[in-house]
Amino acid sequence: MSDRPFVKICGLLPGDDLAFTKDSWITHVGFVMVPSSRRFVTPRAVLGMVEQVRDQVQTVGVFSNADLESVQEAVRIAHLDVAQLHGSESVELCGSLQDAGCKVWKAIPVPLRNPDLKSILQACARYMPVVDAILLDAKPPKDAGGGVTGGHGVAFDWTILSDICTALGGFPLWVAGGIAPENVHTLFRTCKPYGIDLSSGVETDGRKDAKRIAQLIKAVASIEYAE
Repeated sequence: MSDRPFVKICGLLPGDDLAFTKDSWITHVGFVMVPSSRRFVTPRAVLGMVEQVRDQVQTVGVFSNADLESVQEAVRIAHLDVAQLHGSESVELCGSLQDAGCKVWKAIPVPLRNPDLKSILQACARYMPVVDAILLDAKPPKDAGGGVTGGHGVAFDWTILSDICTALGGFPLWVAGGIAPENVHTLFRTCKPYGIDLSSGVETDGRKDAKRIAQLIKAVASIEYAE
């Protein structure tokens, strides 16, 4: 299983059971630092959770249209490993963060219907020189709250992923949006992404569910990854 994926559980909140981070299949956890999100946590609240999991997983802060100084301060206070930018951040901002020594992932929104492969690839190409990974996520539904750009539990058309993976030529590509234990096999039949990012797919009543995460781990572990 030489090409097993990275797996990120996002949207953790204080009080969540973090025991799942000891499983080797879970490689990253994420904390949403977007004030309009129901999963919003402050950098200082995140720090306590980061200290609990530091030896097990990489930690990711999720931001949306925050300025350079705000992202840098949050990363510093919470001792985060990665800044995931989920808004309309500029290429210049991404480059400045990377130049300052921060690992940067840039999310690219994908329409739920009739996604334009050419425009998605153009967006990826703009950011690839200044980020460490690209994350494709489903574009928020029209009734989503302002500024909340992820975690809606909907999937885009995964059939475009094979062409995107080929075009990116091995550049780290994460996939998010609507992934759950029940459909992760379907995703991996379409392509082999560098990583998968889940939030609502492993929740019950809006909170992370240890049983759902265990189901995800079992499903991911049962996929054949070797070439």
